[in-house]
Amino acid sequence: MATNRLIQKSWTSKKEIRIEDDHIVIHAKTLKDEMEYTIKLGELGFETIKRIDKTANLSYYTFLVFTILDSYLLFSTWQDKGPQAELLLWVFGFVFFASLALYSFTQRNKEIIYLGGGQKILELLATKPNRQTVLLFIDEIHAAIRAYYKNKYTHFDSSIPYDVKISTLSWLKEMKAITHEEFEELSARQKTESIIGFKNQEHLK
Repeated sequence: MATNRLIQKSWTSKKEIRIEDDHIVIHAKTLKDEMEYTIKLGELGFETIKRIDKTANLSYYTFLVFTILDSYLLFSTWQDKGPQAELLLWVFGFVFFASLALYSFTQRNKEIIYLGGGQKILELLATKPNRQTVLLFIDEIHAAIRAYYKNKYTHFDSSIPYDVKISTLSWLKEMKAITHEEFEELSARQKTESIIGFKNQEHLK
């Protein structure tokens, strides 16, 4: 893999996602808490769901209105040579609401990608640190999932019936863990091994 780690930062949080041999480690840190947990590769699938979170839009426009109002009051007080205490109050209000408006602006229309299709869901920010890096990392997660399933379910014991092997390969193909070409190749190999095994049994008789 080109990289097995993704770091996503915002003003108030940091998330590090790391791909291991059979699981993914997520270390999330916010102003309130810090936690680390794992998701097994077998608990994820190949579905991706994209969502745009617009909840910060209301906060942004609200704080923007207060910022404009404070700037007007600040200018009026300064122009009328009002009390210094009142002037400082409007300065503080302007800085406070402008900061909140700026923060809310950075949270507007936040794009989120959910990796699902299994028992668990992994949430990623679509543009942190940038869109291309996130998409490449998703491809690496999918490649790791495919490698995990291939390693676990395509090495058959000779005692397993041929029909069970083909059923397992069909399941892997259906869930996109293997391609159609890989399915055909593995099926042909299992058919050959089954014929050889049958002939060996006949020879021993």
